[in-house]
Amino acid sequence: MVAWAGASAPWWVLGVVTAGAYLVADDAMVSAAAALAFVGACWIGIRRDDLAVHRALVAAVAVNCLLRSGRVWCFGGSAAVGFVLCCSLVAFAIARRPRAVRRIAGRALLVAVALAAVAIAGAGLAAQSSKSALRNGDHLAQKGLSALRAGNFSEAADLLDSASRQFAQARDALDQPWVAPAQLIPVVAQHAAAARELSSAAAHACERIALTITGIDLDSLRVVDGGLDLDTVVALQQPFDELAATMQSLRTAVDDARSPWLVSPVADLIEGLRSDLQKYDDSLQTTRSAVHLLPAILGADAPRTYLVLLTSPAEARGLGGFPGNFAELHAADGRLTLSRFGRWSDLERVIDPATFHVDGPAGFVDRYGQFGYELSANGVLKGSPWRNLTMPPDFPTVAQVAAEMYPQSGGMAVDGVAIADVYVLQALLRFTGPIRVDGWPEPINQRNAAQVLLRDQYTITDLSDRVDFISDVARTAIDRVLSGALPGPVQLTRVLGPLASQGRLLFWSNRPDEQTMLEGAHLLGRFPSLAGTDQYAIALTNLGGNKIDTFLDRAATYERSVRQGVTSATLHVTLTNNAPTSGLPLYIIGNNLHLPPGTNQARLCVYSAMNLDSWELTDADREQPWERIPEFGVTAFCRSVSIPPGGAIDVTMHFSGQVTPTDGNGAAWVQPLTSEFVLAGTRSQG
Repeated sequence: MVAWAGASAPWWVLGVVTAGAYLVADDAMVSAAAALAFVGACWIGIRRDDLAVHRALVAAVAVNCLLRSGRVWCFGGSAAVGFVLCCSLVAFAIARRPRAVRRIAGRALLVAVALAAVAIAGAGLAAQSSKSALRNGDHLAQKGLSALRAGNFSEAADLLDSASRQFAQARDALDQPWVAPAQLIPVVAQHAAAARELSSAAAHACERIALTITGIDLDSLRVVDGGLDLDTVVALQQPFDELAATMQSLRTAVDDARSPWLVSPVADLIEGLRSDLQKYDDSLQTTRSAVHLLPAILGADAPRTYLVLLTSPAEARGLGGFPGNFAELHAADGRLTLSRFGRWSDLERVIDPATFHVDGPAGFVDRYGQFGYELSANGVLKGSPWRNLTMPPDFPTVAQVAAEMYPQSGGMAVDGVAIADVYVLQALLRFTGPIRVDGWPEPINQRNAAQVLLRDQYTITDLSDRVDFISDVARTAIDRVLSGALPGPVQLTRVLGPLASQGRLLFWSNRPDEQTMLEGAHLLGRFPSLAGTDQYAIALTNLGGNKIDTFLDRAATYERSVRQGVTSATLHVTLTNNAPTSGLPLYIIGNNLHLPPGTNQARLCVYSAMNLDSWELTDADREQPWERIPEFGVTAFCRSVSIPPGGAIDVTMHFSGQVTPTDGNGAAWVQPLTSEFVLAGTRSQG
């Protein structure tokens, strides 16, 4: 239409339109075409001839350049420029046509406006009639996906089947003949297409998901007598593959429906759905990967050996607690067996310093060598490598070092390492039943196990008796797990999942693909990446060699502000020691540093990507500097702190840096000790 009208357009109008096309072009070819068309318009002005064909050609080139123009000012700016220029060109051109043509053009315009109004009305009618079905379908689909994620497959199938019918009803309403003309109306077309494509894809996906999950029985995946039927696991691989493919098709449909022309409510709905699908898809992909990898992990291809470390947060380490006991598990054809069990001291007793060698991840020995991983001048290990193993707050680091040390401590080469603390042990007693230990007055069960293992056991004054007690409880619990029956993965995840998220139950494999799956399942325990952000992490390590950290309370507040691209932050940490000075064995409240009983001496490390500008500390040793240690891509600011019995210390640290500010309390990771870490934070923008 523009080219036809342009045949009679004044040359100067053609010049203005082609110049406008040149100014909004962001592509070299488009700019060249617009410039050539501008030259053509000027040539027509110089010739002063009719040159209708040439004028039409210039108009055609101009409108094509405008259709391919770049972003101007804001989204839609170039479209507005193109619309105004093309309408102006048509108006000036029609004004030069005979009256009869002008009359026909006017009537055609009125008809076009009327048809557009009818098309918009038809689309609006369809949208209104489909609105309720779309809303109901979205609500049912959300509930169905939540049930699916929680493992309630039967409930999820019913909800998703109902959602499919609602989406199909909406699709039928949007497929009516009177909606088709809306495809010719800019902006309206994008909304109609998005609604139709989403309702159609959602109807199909919900139907396929409901059919697929009907055949999935997760309750069949039960550990009985330490074994799992691997054929049952393999049978689940195809349904989960189909489920993943269906979810991917739905995600593709949602991505295709996205358009910058959609109004905010519709765009927000699509973005919300896209975010939810990403969340569900991540969980599904992890489960799918686990179903494929689980047979190999359980020794289907070849026998495997795993080292299990049982930790206690009564004596804090960076990862949580110190590893008091260990177990060696073997996996073959889906069955787990216990071959070795002991204390950390059993492992250190057989280490030969002359041959002992640990590499660990890059920088590990430089960072932690002084705690037992390098020799002193007289050929003796500087510290206790197994007792201090969990000082790094990153489990892959801990596991890699443990896998290196275990064969040097009398064990076999291992394929993976696991960690479980006393809270995991307590949770497992829910399935195995209470444990009775000779000499202990009451059964140890799911309600009192943590209290007994963290505090009460230390009332046993004889060290050998206490060591035997701890070993008896831990070994009996493991034997019960391996000889009894555990519930299906859904119930097991409900009980153990929160403990894994807290970092109390972790697992590492020396296979990269299995590590990826474990990270998706929140079992890998990798220290978060703080680089480029204003987030922080705090890790405490017991320096007194006691079990006093059950009395430690932690709280932090974090405030940040942004001024001219620089983030300033203040971290205020309060450590409260509720330990008494007497009434408990010195094994709990004493220390090996000759400090008064009840004193908590700890190494405090604060991880941050920003610079530490200044600090205040309510501690007698205010002159002690902070060590600045590069680790995990950021800096660990570390120093020892002494917390008196019944007292508290306050640490205030002022940071600054050009980083990306975050919302919330700023804590990227919380050390799993016995007490909750109370966190608060604010953010202001300057």
